[in-house]
Amino acid sequence: MKIRTQFVISTVLFGFLLLVSGALVIFVDQRVQTTSRQRVFARQIETGAYELGYFANDYLLYRDSRQASQWESRYAAFVLDVSNMRVDTPEQQVLVDRIKTNQTRLKSVFTDIQASLVSMPPTQDGVPEPAFLQTSWSRMEVQNQGLIFDASRLAQLLREQEDQLRQVTSGLNFVLIGLFGALLLANFGLIFRRTLDSIAVLLVGVRVIGAGHLDHVVGEGQNDEIGELSRAFNRMTANLRATTASKAELEREMGERQRAEEHVSHLNQDLQRQSADLEAANQYLEESLAQAQAGRVELEATNRELEAFVYSVAHDLRAPLAQMNELSRALLEDYQAQLPADSQPLLQIIHDHAAATNVLAEDLLTLSRVTQVAPAKQTVHMTELVRHVLTDLAEPEGRRVEIHVADLPTAQADPVLVKQVWVNLIGNALKFTRGCEVARIEISWQREKEATVYSVKDNGAGFNMAQVDRLFRAFHRLHHADDFEGNGLGLAIVQRIVERHGGYAWAEGAVGQGATFYFTLDRAALGAAPRPATDATQATSPESDPTRKDASVIRVLVVDDHQLFRQGLRVLLMKAKDIQIVGEARDGQTALELGQSLQPDVILMDIEMPGLDGIEATQALKGMRNPARILMLTMKTGESDVRKAAQSGAEGYVVKNSSRDELIAAIRSVHQGIPVVSPGVAPFFSHTDAGG
Repeated sequence: MKIRTQFVISTVLFGFLLLVSGALVIFVDQRVQTTSRQRVFARQIETGAYELGYFANDYLLYRDSRQASQWESRYAAFVLDVSNMRVDTPEQQVLVDRIKTNQTRLKSVFTDIQASLVSMPPTQDGVPEPAFLQTSWSRMEVQNQGLIFDASRLAQLLREQEDQLRQVTSGLNFVLIGLFGALLLANFGLIFRRTLDSIAVLLVGVRVIGAGHLDHVVGEGQNDEIGELSRAFNRMTANLRATTASKAELEREMGERQRAEEHVSHLNQDLQRQSADLEAANQYLEESLAQAQAGRVELEATNRELEAFVYSVAHDLRAPLAQMNELSRALLEDYQAQLPADSQPLLQIIHDHAAATNVLAEDLLTLSRVTQVAPAKQTVHMTELVRHVLTDLAEPEGRRVEIHVADLPTAQADPVLVKQVWVNLIGNALKFTRGCEVARIEISWQREKEATVYSVKDNGAGFNMAQVDRLFRAFHRLHHADDFEGNGLGLAIVQRIVERHGGYAWAEGAVGQGATFYFTLDRAALGAAPRPATDATQATSPESDPTRKDASVIRVLVVDDHQLFRQGLRVLLMKAKDIQIVGEARDGQTALELGQSLQPDVILMDIEMPGLDGIEATQALKGMRNPARILMLTMKTGESDVRKAAQSGAEGYVVKNSSRDELIAAIRSVHQGIPVVSPGVAPFFSHTDAGG
């Protein structure tokens, strides 16, 4: 093949690959941008649902027409946001359709409530009846939660689609880099290098012939321009040998040689142009790599912004939560006699949850500070620091507490952070020994290898060693909130601080026999953190003793990952004298633990939850001795979900937007062994199905 033809083919191929790769990159980038915009619309829909809930609550409380107008205005913007959604996958389209259906229901519910408020005779204080407020709020909240749930799920799917597109972009970049690299190597090996070798052979032959050796034959090589030139040289030498030397022949030979040199010069120029093209391709590859590096830097910046967002949210929540706590406490203390009897428990719930959420915000701030701030290490006198902590954590009178503090060695640590470690560990020891006649707490240390290991030991409630891996996880608790208060962040903060110092934290314990928490600030000296073997016989917890049951009361366990929905159920079922909520769980694993320890009569089970979902939790609960009857209470109405629920052993299936009377009737029917299915849900439930 001719060299020129090879150059033309390689140039055309390189240009074609460049055009195709550019078009693919532009197409994928446009898809990423489109998906990102749709995700923003989904987040706006979620935010709009929250705001509609706030406006509806204000309107229910104050019955002000301006608040109704605000709700209507926000609803119109919400409908516009929903109409802007353009999705690709069937699952996303199902969520959009459900959002449109729920927004229509929300409008219908608000219109119904608004009409009821207009027709309702005014009360003395201008506030509607609490029962009407509770029912109306629950109806609006169910619709809002449905919208929030679907919008959040849609945003998550769009985020996953966007991530997949970005992965496709990264993979495409690597493929293009490989193709261009292969093309460059092929050009060098097949064209450039072969051409240079042929020219070198030709140059040697030219020099030999130019020195007067007319018998020399130049290797003809490939069938290309250089091969033709070699054959021309051979013919020229043959002619020189066959003819006599004459001036004309010499001039002709010089002319042929000059043309040959010009041809070689043209070939060299072509090679130089090809080399320039190769350099341009290398530059393009370097720019692509630089863009990939910029994307990684942007991702790191996004992670830092997310940490800053968590800190900002927790920081901004403290002031309004503190005000809610103080205002609700003032109402309970100063106006208790003027409040209706059935509103006092609601106000107490607000006060308790505001206080708990304020503590949670404080702990989140602490956890964020620990993550962001590097420890300022100095010599810390541990014994003196522990005694200051004990002074701050002094227990109220009436408890017998024996605390023994050993002479602790000093440590190189941040005094503020390590004090928080002692506060959390000693505070836990005081809390979990609250049920002991005499609480005994030992604060000591020991030497393991070359590391100093500090410990806090108590004789309190202890824990099941089979669940020791959950101790230091954020928001994970091994005890029921009704027995021991807390939010599950204390030990997570301890572990984060110790790890920031380069150490370990671990624990040992047994149910009813106390617990010991260890930590060291010297990971390198200790090596691997000790992991004590778990005792398989420890299958109980402090709550495992069966609770006394009243045959006239239906004991209900609520399982749902949304705290607001669990609180709404408490309000809805408050006036049902024969129904008592004995516990709450936010995931399937906690439902298994509480189902075994509390032994409820009926479990209200959501399907979609993090970790162990409702179907899997139902199957596991049905495998226990004396299983409770299970009523699926969920927003999912698909045929496959209903069939799976029936096959898992659930006795009923009710949607969350059912009325209060429908929910109470469903609980009573399931308790009596009668299968229950909401209207419009596929009737897969029967006595046979319900039994598993």
